[in-house]
Amino acid sequence: MTPVYYPVLLNLKGKKVIVAGGGKVAERKALPLLRSGAEVTVISPECTVRLK
Repeated sequence: MTPVYYPVLLNLKGKKVIVAGGGKVAERKALPLLRSGAEVTVISPECTVRLK
């Protein structure tokens, strides 16, 4: 069975968000969260330069 996904629109301004991982995928996820006003915490032993 193919999973069905539902889009979700959230107001993340001022909300705390955790991104697990510090590679390129985490970077692609974290940067839009930051632009939306979220307080992003990255949990990873190593991070890309842009995530630092």
